[in-house]
Amino acid sequence: MVKMWDVLGGGQRGSLDCHGVEVYALAFSPDGKTLASAARGDILLWDMEPTVGNVTFHGHTGRVFMKLLDGELEERDLAQIRDSPRASLHGHSSKINSLAYSCDGVLLASGADDQSIILWDSTSGEQQAALHGHTGDVKAVAFSPDSTVLATGSEDRTAKLWDVGSKEVRATLSGHSGEVSTVAFSADGLTLVTGSGDETVNVWQRRVGLRL
Repeated sequence: MVKMWDVLGGGQRGSLDCHGVEVYALAFSPDGKTLASAARGDILLWDMEPTVGNVTFHGHTGRVFMKLLDGELEERDLAQIRDSPRASLHGHSSKINSLAYSCDGVLLASGADDQSIILWDSTSGEQQAALHGHTGDVKAVAFSPDSTVLATGSEDRTAKLWDVGSKEVRATLSGHSGEVSTVAFSADGLTLVTGSGDETVNVWQRRVGLRL
């Protein structure tokens, strides 16, 4: 289950009963309108702004009455409008550990225990590419701010920088003695940091893949 919380008030705003198994990764699209959730091998895409026709509801809970185009009133439960995902993405053969949207909102990346990374069209949910190169479970994925580079971290103790356009590896970063469990770009996109089970954080210069 996925639970949604009010950041300011701390109260629970709602929940999504999804997958039927443990949920391992979540990511919001840059515009906040879609939530991606991942479990064992599949990804669900959820609309976060319930809509009917050309009407968008904000701040309501429970049941509301809507005036339809023919003038009739119809009762709708907003919780039910969002009760099922708009898309289910299948491509991985094992547990998905990490999700990330590109900053331009065009792509969704997923990394899994099957040692692969998949790039998905964030709107249609169609698979755009599968990236292979790691020799261990993929634990982390992150896009650069300009959406042109994808960083990945793996159980094989390396991080990789992928060219999003060509789908080729730009650099393999070796420097950890344990799995690379998290990766993140700086706001200007020039620096990458990697965190590992070896209890260290490495800082890398993105353009040449050198550790600083």
